[in-house]
Amino acid sequence: MKSPIRIRYFLWLATLLLAFWLVNSLTLLTINMPSILARGPDWREEFYEWVVITGVGALLLPLLLYAAWQLSNLLLRPLRDIIKTSNRIYGGELDERIQVQDTHDEISELVASLNRAWDRYQDVLRRQKQFAGAASHQLRTPLTTIRTTGEIALQHEREPEEYCDAIGRMLEEANRLSRIVEQLLLMAKLSRAELTATFATVDANRLIREVIGSYQPLLQDKQIEVSCSGMDGLVLRGQSALLNQALVNLIDNAIRHTPVGGAIEVTACLREPQWAEICVSDSGTGFTLSDANQAVEFERLAARSGLGLHIVRDIVQAHSGSLHVGTAALGGARVCLRLPIYTA
Repeated sequence: MKSPIRIRYFLWLATLLLAFWLVNSLTLLTINMPSILARGPDWREEFYEWVVITGVGALLLPLLLYAAWQLSNLLLRPLRDIIKTSNRIYGGELDERIQVQDTHDEISELVASLNRAWDRYQDVLRRQKQFAGAASHQLRTPLTTIRTTGEIALQHEREPEEYCDAIGRMLEEANRLSRIVEQLLLMAKLSRAELTATFATVDANRLIREVIGSYQPLLQDKQIEVSCSGMDGLVLRGQSALLNQALVNLIDNAIRHTPVGGAIEVTACLREPQWAEICVSDSGTGFTLSDANQAVEFERLAARSGLGLHIVRDIVQAHSGSLHVGTAALGGARVCLRLPIYTA
């Protein structure tokens, strides 16, 4: 049977106290023995002194043992706090954390390490919950469209052109479904610690123009005017493919919510010595800012863009940056990415 660690601590301390008392008594007796023998008949006086000193030590032993018991309890208090907090987290209180005492010892290091692990665990659960809901909604729509288009096409015999049109719509939805799956796989990649090892220099001007260039047919079809400014000489530090994906999601979202004949504005500038800011504004429906809570406004904007904006936020956070939303001067939504710049 395993004994509680407090009892083991107490037994160790008690053993040390008893050993100290015994060694002290024997040492004192050894020192006084020549004097006792030299006194002859008067040896009792010297021996009495030894008995008194040893007896006082024996009387103090219970108090010292009680102090050892309390000390063992004090030593284990941080561990009990860890156990209680761990049980609350296991019970579903994921926001609970152990209070870290600034003692700079092994216990405080253990507490800090556990809190970091629980932060990571909570973030993983948040991602799972967030994307389980968003993915189920995003995947359901193209799958339903594909099934419905196929069922309608097979209800009765049609002309070859109608079959080609139905197959074309199904392929478009299949491509949309493929993009959603790619985005989910991309989000799984963002959690890898080795991501920062792939960071390199990224030319902001080239990145933005490449993304906008890929949307030229759609922009011309909707007669949307795009303006770009302030990008020359701005070099970012990051993963090129991920930053491209973030900007693609922002531009795609802006195009989808900008009416025919509307406008989109992309600006890039140096906000601070170490940070660049890339903003995408549109003249779409936008939203009303009821307060200054960025988290609330982000969720409002994300609700209309599905997985896209969540992916943008996680990409930016993977680059140690931040995402800010607001109302554009054009009347629609304005989303800004704050990213680290490359410094030689």
